[in-house]
Amino acid sequence: MKPILVTLGLVLSLSAATVRADGNNRGLTPPARQGVVVPFELLKTKHITVKVKLNGKGPFRVIFDTGAPVNLINNRAARESGMVSAQETPSLFSLFGSMGE
Repeated sequence: MKPILVTLGLVLSLSAATVRADGNNRGLTPPARQGVVVPFELLKTKHITVKVKLNGKGPFRVIFDTGAPVNLINNRAARESGMVSAQETPSLFSLFGSMGE
């Protein structure tokens, strides 16, 4: 019986917290947003790849990894997107730093 009372009390307190004292509930609920569909490819290795444009050039296929400590692109993409000049040949190019930092 007590778990039911605790659950009921929690539900009532949360629902009461969403209603303002003057009865005006405008602005408490964010407006509905239209979703965005991002096409992706799931590789056999379970990596997710997406196609992106860099500096308006591309598309380049990149791995979407939210757990990566640093974001990297390869030399070809760096040159073709204009992030480095064609004369530069970096051994490793990174958008947000280089490996070892």
